[in-house]
Amino acid sequence: MKRYEIDLIVMKEDTIVFVEVKTRTKEEFAKGYESVNHAKQARIRKAATLYLMQSRLPLLEVRFDVISVGYNSMGESPANILHFKNAF
Repeated sequence: MKRYEIDLIVMKEDTIVFVEVKTRTKEEFAKGYESVNHAKQARIRKAATLYLMQSRLPLLEVRFDVISVGYNSMGESPANILHFKNAF
C-alpha cells in the first residue's frame, strides 16, 4: 500500500489549503520550491483526494500552496521564506 504525505492542511474561510513545505539548508544548488515537480504535485493531489474522500468534509474550494524555506550559508536562521499561493 502506498503512503502519501501532506505537510499542512489548513482551512482558510471556505477553502481547504494543502501546503507543501520545502526547506533547504544550502540554496546554492536549488531552491526548495524547485523540488515540487510534476511527480511531487501528482502525489500531493492524490493524498489530498484521499484525505477529502475519508474526511467527508462538505464541498469546499481547494488550493495547493508551496512554502519554501532557505537558510543562509551558515545554516542559521531562515534567510529566505517564500509562500506560493495556488502554486499548482
